[in-house]
Amino acid sequence: MGCPPTRAYDPPMPGLPVRLAVLALGFLALFGPPARAQEPGGDAEPRLELEYQGSLQVHRQDDGEALITVSTSVRVRGSAITIFCDHLVLWSREKSPMPGAEGFRLTEFYAEGHVRLESRGQVFEAERIYVDFSDRDRRTLLVDRGRLDSQSKKKGLPLHLTAAEFRQLAGGDVVGKDVSVTTCEFAVPDYRLQAREVVIHEDWRSGDIEVFGAALYIDPLDFPVFWTPVVPVQLGAHLPLRRLKYEKTRQMGHSVLSKWGYDLRRMLIEGDGSRNRERWAYVGIDLDWREKRGVGFGPEYDYELDGMTGFGDLYYIHDEANVPGSDFQDRLVPVEREERGRVRLFHRQQLWEPLSFDLELHDVSDPNFREEFLEKEFKSDKSPESYALVRFMRDNFGMTALYRPRLDAFFSYVEYLPQVTQSLLSEGLPLGFYLTHNAQAANVRFLKDRNQPGLDQYRTVRTDIQETVSRPFSVGPVRFLPFAAGRWTYWDEGYDDPWWTNRYAAAVGGSARLSAWRVFPWKLEEIGIDGVRHTTSLEGRYVRQYSSTSPADVPQFDAVDQVREFQEITLEWRNRLEARDPESGEIYDAVNFGVTVEFYPDAHRDTRSRTSQNFLYPQHWITLAPDRRGAYPSRNVSNVHFDLELRARSAFELRATLDLNPYTGRIEETHMRLEFRPTPTLAISLGQQYVTEVTHTVGAGFEWAVSEKWTLLGRTEYDFRGERALEHRYAVRRDMHDFDVELEVRYDDGRDEFSASVGLIPHRKGRAEAGGR
Repeated sequence: MGCPPTRAYDPPMPGLPVRLAVLALGFLALFGPPARAQEPGGDAEPRLELEYQGSLQVHRQDDGEALITVSTSVRVRGSAITIFCDHLVLWSREKSPMPGAEGFRLTEFYAEGHVRLESRGQVFEAERIYVDFSDRDRRTLLVDRGRLDSQSKKKGLPLHLTAAEFRQLAGGDVVGKDVSVTTCEFAVPDYRLQAREVVIHEDWRSGDIEVFGAALYIDPLDFPVFWTPVVPVQLGAHLPLRRLKYEKTRQMGHSVLSKWGYDLRRMLIEGDGSRNRERWAYVGIDLDWREKRGVGFGPEYDYELDGMTGFGDLYYIHDEANVPGSDFQDRLVPVEREERGRVRLFHRQQLWEPLSFDLELHDVSDPNFREEFLEKEFKSDKSPESYALVRFMRDNFGMTALYRPRLDAFFSYVEYLPQVTQSLLSEGLPLGFYLTHNAQAANVRFLKDRNQPGLDQYRTVRTDIQETVSRPFSVGPVRFLPFAAGRWTYWDEGYDDPWWTNRYAAAVGGSARLSAWRVFPWKLEEIGIDGVRHTTSLEGRYVRQYSSTSPADVPQFDAVDQVREFQEITLEWRNRLEARDPESGEIYDAVNFGVTVEFYPDAHRDTRSRTSQNFLYPQHWITLAPDRRGAYPSRNVSNVHFDLELRARSAFELRATLDLNPYTGRIEETHMRLEFRPTPTLAISLGQQYVTEVTHTVGAGFEWAVSEKWTLLGRTEYDFRGERALEHRYAVRRDMHDFDVELEVRYDDGRDEFSASVGLIPHRKGRAEAGGR
């Protein structure tokens, strides 16, 4: 039979079955509630169309009501919802218009046979559905074998829900039977949460929900690895677990490390009127148990909102100190106290565009705490410091005010109480000259580590002013930049002299640079090249500095106090191949290679000791190293420094440096880091460090996505000079779609430790790795 003319009618609440189906599965709020169909605005109700391939029959009853049956291949379509089924039954109240007539209102219906409801990205399927919403306060809903496929807007995760049955009778509780949920999209899911019964009391928005007989099943074992008789949940909440890890180590024994937290979001209205929930803060807590050390815990947070940004991290443990002897423990400073911990707080406030304020507080209980309990932070973050900093920057003018006290008596520390700095960069003067100005005033104090006797402690008020005048010009293809600088520094007292000290310094010099370039129309899409520009340059720099006072005669706090007489000539030759990525249009250095060397006219004065002079402007940066005896022989030429960078899109990257001693012909220092992807699923990294008479280590690592679910990882580092392995770390990771399960074994020679661990890491944003562990 052909399709009859389309018939339209107006329901009072389109999309209600989908909403009720979602609500009945409220325990799935652990992953964020699925999206709901939107209510129509005002009195305007969207128009629905009824289509079918079979017939429409009307059965009138004695009380004036009518029973309307529609079959087959029925489709009800509207602006917010579309319903498909094999058979549809409608109830028409007394004096209510029939389908197709003006004013017909749908209040009760029954659908069966491959029922499918689609609404705003959600798909709900069932064998049979009955809905009666004639009384909005006492709705009735019955569903047999339902399935909902949706996506959490909050987490961006797919949601797949099934239920053998769920119902709501006369406006009472919504009850689901044999409810299951997973975010896995495989036909046989890796895991699922199963509940014998889910009950939503009263209005679902109140969050009064109970889950009975909840269990977690993991494929392929398919038996409950976790079960609980009842769980009260709050709709809209999500699983706060950020990390869960078990490990067994020699120093800590059996340990369970966990991190819990929530992202806080706010609603933003975009320029086009759309709404977006933006993350602005995170709050969480660390909860750890270590068999030999005790229980550790501490809150943490971060935020970024309207010109403010910051974070906080507190951690405390009552250390039972049941630690076996080892080389690692023997080199630590003895700690007598059992109450141990760390406080780290940071806040940055943008007061107005050029003015900002920073505040950091960092206090630890003892010098060993970070190395023992916060290994990652200890190895990669800066040393603890507390300070308040006000910064003003506009165009080429800037000022800072720094207050930097010491809170921990076991660190050697330079205090600034306070320090004020003012700078003016390359300010234009008449006749093409430029002025650079820097002035600093500081109340400086050096405090020694109380565990290192014999270091003097002293304080001084220091003023330092430096003026530099330059005049760039060109002669043909050569660019010249000569300069002259003057410097005055004042200390109100010295080491043993209570009287003030002045130092006058001056520097003259300049640079000359010759450059040439050419463009080649090379195109290699396989490695991300669409055109190449070759640039070569040769630059020479000369600096001659004078000083009225030796650094040995003034207090030593930082680089300001290290100015001395010095002279150097630097030559640098550099080649660059700049390429354009054909996909992104980005211009990057495909090849960057340079050779640098320094010459010292007064070798006896400038090369007989280790000096930080080269780190001071306007000097260069090649620092000489001692010979095998620890002495600094006089030399007119520094090591020849080579640096190389190679890059081919994201598939290959090499960074390397090398220092060659021209007197001995020996390589004295090398550093190399290579990362490449031979296949899209395999990433390999190689590293090497060599410093003569100090270290010679090599390292290698890999990450191999063996399949869609499984990943292998490994890293190893070996010291050829000490003939020992420094670290081995191997792991296997299983992707469970919204979390990873990782098994890891590790050997760390520096900590005299072998450990094994298993961890659960959810896929989510936020400070999942906060705390530095």
